[in-house]
Amino acid sequence: MQQGTQLMDTFAGSAFSSSMSQIVRPMLDRIDRLRGILKGEPISLPMIVVIGDQSTGKSSVLEAISGIELPRGSGICTRVPLELRMKRSSEPSISISSQDSPERLITPDQVGPMVTQLTNKIAGQRKAVSDTPIILNVCHPACEDLTLVDLPGIVRVAQESLGQPKDIYDQIVRMIKHYIDKPEVCPFCFCEHVCVPPVPNNGICLCPECITLVVLPGAEDFARHEALRLAREVDPQLERTFGVITKCDMICSGTNVQEAFLGLDLKLGYVAIRARTPQEILDSVPLHDMLQIESEFFSASPLFAHWKPTEWGTQTLAARLASLQATHVRRFFPTLKKSLVERLHSLQAELDQLPVIPHGAVAQRQAASEQFRVLQAAYREIVDGTALIQSSDLLLLPEEGEAEEEDLTQPKFFRRFLYTQYRGFDMAQRQHLGKLLTAGYHEKVREALRKYDGTHLPTIFPPKVLMIAVRALLTRLSRLAEDLVHTAAEQTQRILHTLCHTHIRKDLQSIVWDRVHDYLDSLHAFAMSRLRTLTEEESEPFTLNHYFLDTLTKVQASIREHSRAKEDHVHGACRSGESADLESIRVNDDHMDLRFFVEQANAQLSNDARAATEMQLKIYCYWKVALKRICDRMPLMLHHAFCTVPLKEKKMCSSGESNPPQGTSFARAQDPWATTPCGLYSMLEACISETDLKHCFETEDVQCVLAQRARLEASMKRVHEALQELVIC
Repeated sequence: MQQGTQLMDTFAGSAFSSSMSQIVRPMLDRIDRLRGILKGEPISLPMIVVIGDQSTGKSSVLEAISGIELPRGSGICTRVPLELRMKRSSEPSISISSQDSPERLITPDQVGPMVTQLTNKIAGQRKAVSDTPIILNVCHPACEDLTLVDLPGIVRVAQESLGQPKDIYDQIVRMIKHYIDKPEVCPFCFCEHVCVPPVPNNGICLCPECITLVVLPGAEDFARHEALRLAREVDPQLERTFGVITKCDMICSGTNVQEAFLGLDLKLGYVAIRARTPQEILDSVPLHDMLQIESEFFSASPLFAHWKPTEWGTQTLAARLASLQATHVRRFFPTLKKSLVERLHSLQAELDQLPVIPHGAVAQRQAASEQFRVLQAAYREIVDGTALIQSSDLLLLPEEGEAEEEDLTQPKFFRRFLYTQYRGFDMAQRQHLGKLLTAGYHEKVREALRKYDGTHLPTIFPPKVLMIAVRALLTRLSRLAEDLVHTAAEQTQRILHTLCHTHIRKDLQSIVWDRVHDYLDSLHAFAMSRLRTLTEEESEPFTLNHYFLDTLTKVQASIREHSRAKEDHVHGACRSGESADLESIRVNDDHMDLRFFVEQANAQLSNDARAATEMQLKIYCYWKVALKRICDRMPLMLHHAFCTVPLKEKKMCSSGESNPPQGTSFARAQDPWATTPCGLYSMLEACISETDLKHCFETEDVQCVLAQRARLEASMKRVHEALQELVIC
């Protein structure tokens, strides 16, 4: 390491001041540690990136600054990013590492072979390139606190015979742009600009924190160089671009290099250096001797006679770069914590969007049970109309011209939906009740009585006639009642289907809906069974309620009253010579039309006609009693089947046990314990087994979620460590 030591000792008195190093070095150390911690994270960290066309002397610039010999050869030598970290330290050392190779100490003579070896390992033995970096750490008491990244030189024509890919130019340009680009909005590091995706293998998001060091050979036309064109493309004003002029000994006499460089208008400035020539490399001229040779060259050359000492020389270049980096780093640190915190919040928000995947039978059962309770609670809110009743908009009047509408396909108040259905059912029955007082129905009753002539006295009616009439009425009512049950069942299914897809996690939705669908079939069957029981009970006419006799007495009294009114009306009309208006003769009770019976009361009727009239009135009055019972029991039955039963917390079986064993089939969950279905929650607990849950929670989709969760948690851990590093430092 003697040659590098001699060169660094030469730098000691002219590069960075000691006070500046004491300020910047801890920051650079912190950045180096953060690079290791944030590996794989899109967090921006500052650096100086060296770019240039192939064979412009980029490696020579790094050699001159570091005092370390780097690999040389024909064609493209640098095929992966080389991150050169120079650190002023009292203990000289050199170490090298890469993504898949741990850090190891090496000697100065091993630098070239080791860089070549790792390059071949990363990018292959041939001439391909890769964006996976090699990290070279150089420590020395006289070394500048400086970090440089040397990128592959721009190759215009691929050497396919040597194994270079046809698109090597595009690959190198993409790599350079990723390091030096400055887009507008950064989704990765939350700065004012965007990092160009994809993030390379080292995971460092670069953004505008990068200073671009463009290497340009002095003997050529600067404007024609691709590196300068790329720098200007991402930095149009060249505000973060620094120029280095190489191969100054090859510039033709009479060329005004400084004027050409001033025309570029690089805001950060430029420095010319004189590195070793190919012959000097063959003659093994030591690097530390080059400082003296370089100084003599610029002092004696007439081309640079009017140049200031601050515009040429390796020492000047090192000092300028160190000063730029120090300013850059001090400006960067206040924003780093904000970037880390915002990145942490972004990761947490993304993590919160993922479902929690339980592990193990107990955790899976607990997670499923919680989902079942959520579903039942959501159904309870719909049944009771909690959201609608508590709404502050409930009493607001509609705007002018705006009609009040209720979406009955997705009601927020299921009990109210059922109420509207009951009202329609009740109104239909009441309207049909009036048909029992018509002449047409009178003929039907009379025909039925004729079949039993000779079996009873004229004033004593056969019980079977009433039974036949009631059962005929029940047949019609049953059809309407079944439609009502179907409507309630369909609405319940619609509600629960929506709730399953909005409240149940995706990995459980399929099996939960399968079980709920079967459960709804049982509720429907249960309601239909209750309906059949109801109609069977009503098929045997019987009542102890005084309402039957009260109604019969009231109707008969109304008939007599209106019969007398008719007579008086007719007699009065005859005396005055006016016609009698019989349309006004009605009974106030239920607004039933009794004109037929009033006419019958004033007519001379046969015994069978009078008997049919009396029987017709009794059928009407009894059916009013039966209909009153049915219209009360139907809502109760439907409420119980579709509102009360699903919301039951537990179902007690006949032996006093609580819910059936978990995983029991649905049919077994219903029978033999009870004819009434269990609650929705209890049913799901009983009918979804641990095997079912394991199948749901261990699908490929779930495994993808677990992998994504692990990735986010690992990222959060790295960002947390970076924040702790900032606090500790």
